[in-house]
Amino acid sequence: MPRDDASGGYLVRFVGNNEANFLRFTGLKVPDSDIYNAQIRYISGDPRQATILVNGRPFLENLTFPASPDWYTVDVLTLRIPLKAGANTIEVRNDNDDAPDFDRIDLSR
Repeated sequence: MPRDDASGGYLVRFVGNNEANFLRFTGLKVPDSDIYNAQIRYISGDPRQATILVNGRPFLENLTFPASPDWYTVDVLTLRIPLKAGANTIEVRNDNDDAPDFDRIDLSR
């Protein structure tokens, strides 16, 4: 969905509430196998939960994304995630309820 305040001008909406409605970030390349900070930028006017998978394996279940200030302000949730050297995937899903809307993910050490 187009949004002026989102990076690249778009958000990913309607994640969750169905097994087929998930978001997968692919090609997340890092130089070394290590623990990285994953800054997930999202919008959610109310608290919402999601499960995080890293490289196809469950990492965090029922993670709560706190409510952002409103439905128009991007907020950030930072997680410490183990990644392998090379390309990685991070998947966000909630098969039974709505997840937040997502902007992007940034990785750092």
